[in-house]
Amino acid sequence: MPPDGGAEGRGAAGRGGAEPATSLQRVIEDAASAAPGGPAPAHAAGPPLRVAGSAAEPWPVQGCGCVTCRTSPARSPTSSPTSTPTSTPAPTALAVGSALLSRGVVTAPGTVRTLTAGEGLLVGDVRLAALPGPPGAPPAVVAGWTHGPDVRTVLWAEGPGDLADAAVDALAGAGLDALALDLRGPGGAPEPRRLAHALARLRAVDAVAAGADVVALGLTHDLHPGVLATRLQRWGARVAANGSSLPASSPRPVPTPTRTLVRGPASSGKSALAEDLLAAEPSVLYAATGPLPGTADEAWTRRVAVHRERRPSWWATQEAPDLPALLATPGPPLLVDSLGTWVAGTMDAARAWDDAPGWREQVEDAVDAVVRAWRQARRRVVAVGEEVGWGVVPAERGTAAFREVLGGLAQRLADASEQVLLVVAGRALELGATP
Repeated sequence: MPPDGGAEGRGAAGRGGAEPATSLQRVIEDAASAAPGGPAPAHAAGPPLRVAGSAAEPWPVQGCGCVTCRTSPARSPTSSPTSTPTSTPAPTALAVGSALLSRGVVTAPGTVRTLTAGEGLLVGDVRLAALPGPPGAPPAVVAGWTHGPDVRTVLWAEGPGDLADAAVDALAGAGLDALALDLRGPGGAPEPRRLAHALARLRAVDAVAAGADVVALGLTHDLHPGVLATRLQRWGARVAANGSSLPASSPRPVPTPTRTLVRGPASSGKSALAEDLLAAEPSVLYAATGPLPGTADEAWTRRVAVHRERRPSWWATQEAPDLPALLATPGPPLLVDSLGTWVAGTMDAARAWDDAPGWREQVEDAVDAVVRAWRQARRRVVAVGEEVGWGVVPAERGTAAFREVLGGLAQRLADASEQVLLVVAGRALELGATP
C-alpha cells in the first residue's frame, strides 16, 4: 500500500550519521576503573555470562487457559542461573559469574549495587558499563571481557521502550558479539517488531558483529511461543533457555533469500508479514504501487494510514515506481506492495478496461520487463501479491482479464524466487519447489 512520501537514499536507522557520543572502548575502559570495591566473584571456567531468565512475567499463570500457559511445563523451584539450561520461563536476569544483573541491580554474595547511566563495575573478569535506558526503564548494560587475544562484548537491554539515542550513539562501531533486547513497548505490552527495529538501529551504526547472537527479553504469556520463535528467526534472533550461555557457542546465520514472493487473499496479513521479513534491516526502500490516498476513497485512505503507522520512520518510499529500474539498481532491500495495484495501474495505462486496441500486448510487455528484472535482481526484494484465483470465474471481462494477468505474473515470479510464502490468517506457509 502506498506509504508516506520519501525518496531512495533517505537516512537508514540509527542517528542519521551523527557522531557517537562515547565510543564503546571508552565505556568499557571507564567500567574497569569505576568501582574497584564492587562485587568481584571469580566466574567458573567457561562462558562468564548466562541468561538466567528472559520473561517479563513468568508463566504458566495459575488459572490461565491461554495456549502459552497450557503448553508450558511447570517451573522448577530449584532451578538456578547456572543450572542446566531449561526452556521453562524465569524472570529476566543475566548471570555474570555468580553475580546476577536484573533491572539494573547487580547482586552478589554480600553485595548489592544499583547501576545508573555512566557508571561502571568490575565483576570478576567482566567489566560492566551502564548506558542510558528508555524512560522509566533500567540502564542498558554492556559487558566486556577478554577472550584469548580478543575482547568479547555483550549488550543487555532490559526494560520496556525504545533504545535511547545516546545508547545507540555510544555503541557505534562496537561490533557486539551478542545482544539481549527487550521486545516490549513503552507501555509494557509485548511488541516483537520493536526488537527487530532496535536491531535495525544498531546495525545501521555497525554496532552488531556478523553472526552475533541475538536474544529476546521481556517475554510474556501473551505471545504464542511458536509464532514468536518463527518471527525471531526471521531477524536472526532466538528465545534463550534459562542457564544458556551468552553468546551462544555457535553463530546463528540469518537466512536472506534474494527474492521472496508473498501471496495471500484480502486481509490475510500478507503485507504485515512482508514488512516483518525486513523489519531488522537498517535500510529499506518501500515501493508503493497503488494510487495516492485522497478524499475520494476514504476506505483506501484508512488502509494507507494503517500501513504507514506500521513502518519505521527510516524506511524510504518511492511512489508509482519503475519496478524494472528499481530491481536492476543495487541498493537496500526493496519491498514491493503490491503486485495487484501495479497490474491495475498498468492496465489503466493501456486502457484495458475499455478493451482498447493493443492493450494486451502493452500489458504483456510491461509484465515481461518486470519478470526479467526480477530474475536478475541486484538487491534483496520482497513482493506482495494478492491471491485472486480462488473464487468463481468473474463474469465481467475486465475483472477476468485482471485476474489472468496477475495470476500469470505471480506464477512467473514464483518460478524465479528462492522463497514463496502463502499467508492465511496471518500465518505463512512456505511453498516448495515441487509444482
